[in-house]
Amino acid sequence: MIQYQCTLTDDDYIDFNLYTLRKNPAYKRALLFCRMMAPAMLLLLLVVNIINRYEGIGILAVMYGVAAVIWVFAVKPLYDFICVRNIKSQLKRSRSLYTPEYTLYFNEDHILEISPQQETKVFYEKIERVSVHRGAVYIYPTSVFAMILPAAVFSTEEDRERLLSFLTQRRSDLQIERSKS
Repeated sequence: MIQYQCTLTDDDYIDFNLYTLRKNPAYKRALLFCRMMAPAMLLLLLVVNIINRYEGIGILAVMYGVAAVIWVFAVKPLYDFICVRNIKSQLKRSRSLYTPEYTLYFNEDHILEISPQQETKVFYEKIERVSVHRGAVYIYPTSVFAMILPAAVFSTEEDRERLLSFLTQRRSDLQIERSKS
């Protein structure tokens, strides 16, 4: 049995939510749509100016092109900023968005999460995916729920790898997803 005493901070919670959001197909579609919408509107505006025989069309085309490129690269940080601001706002209004302190027990056939509010038991065969991001480990028994092991609970990288090895031994088809950042 492996045991971790976890203390989750607001920053850990925000990192988890941003990571999960970025993996969401709906977020990716919305981001792509937003990235393409402004350049498409600027292109349409340029066509309208060409049709109206605007005299400074060359300068206007360069300005629209620069604005479109800036928009394409700035929209993702803008989306992330808005998401972080919304999460922080929710945290100020309600401290019950997550459990700050809990203990995870990794037994032979299940994971047991014990917090002051509840106990949650998850069998290894129910785990949908496991992700490693910035040293933290996210164990997803469902697509809308995850057990978070913040990076601070692992004394060394070998400790984290020992847990991941333990999980893959319990379920041989389990893939560990590692983020690049």
